[in-house]
Amino acid sequence: MSDAIYFSGNLRDVFRAFQDKPKWLIEPYLPVEGIVLLHGKFSLGKSPLIWKLAQCVSEGVDFFGCTPERTGNVVYIEIDEPLIVTQDRLSKLDPMPRNVHVVGMEPFSVLNPSMEDEEKLQEVSEEVKPAVVLINSLRKCHTLDSKDDATPSRIYGKWKKLFPKTCLVFVHHDKKSDVVEGKRIESSDEDFSGSQAWVNDAQIALHLKSAPNARRTRQVTLEMTKSQLSALQDPLKLKLADDGVNWVDAGAESIKEVFASLDKSLPKMARYEI
Repeated sequence: MSDAIYFSGNLRDVFRAFQDKPKWLIEPYLPVEGIVLLHGKFSLGKSPLIWKLAQCVSEGVDFFGCTPERTGNVVYIEIDEPLIVTQDRLSKLDPMPRNVHVVGMEPFSVLNPSMEDEEKLQEVSEEVKPAVVLINSLRKCHTLDSKDDATPSRIYGKWKKLFPKTCLVFVHHDKKSDVVEGKRIESSDEDFSGSQAWVNDAQIALHLKSAPNARRTRQVTLEMTKSQLSALQDPLKLKLADDGVNWVDAGAESIKEVFASLDKSLPKMARYEI
């Protein structure tokens, strides 16, 4: 087990020790270290979104207008569903990320793993040396009470011991919407399943929310609801491609739709001016 203390010195020494070290993989969404919590309801695109992060860190491709500042290896840990199911969707990724190590696991307790599981995860950590680890999903990697305020620090802490000095991204689910007088009440930014400490103990929290007519249009909104590292960002309007795996430029799609709806008898330049 590694020691907990990684720095000790005068306050001015902190500035000298860290001033030239990179702070971001993808500014302002993915720091080089720390915890990122991505949460949202079922079937909105949380898995495709972390696959997009894998593409960006592995290949340096753009993350919805943000160019990665660093690239590196990625570890993707799939616990939410069997890989025999997931691999059909993963095969559609474009571009196909080359530097992603995949670990398929059954639901387990990260606090009490089998010796074989712990040794394998440590081996992956040491050999792959990932820049980011994507864990899908949070609820499948522990057996503690998610509503207990002490649970998040224990779970996050164990993952950090397995993958030290790495950015850890956890996929988490919102709790089910309440129904009042026959009407479904949409979730708030903090309506994830379990204790508020899941967000409190993370450095960045991202909430994937449905847009109007989301099922038909595949449009969603990514909101940054917490950041200890930057100012909160404006929400990103995203759209899944028809394959349900890749993402398209929602802004460009919106412009095309408006352009297509204009009177075709208008001169082209007049339509562009609109």
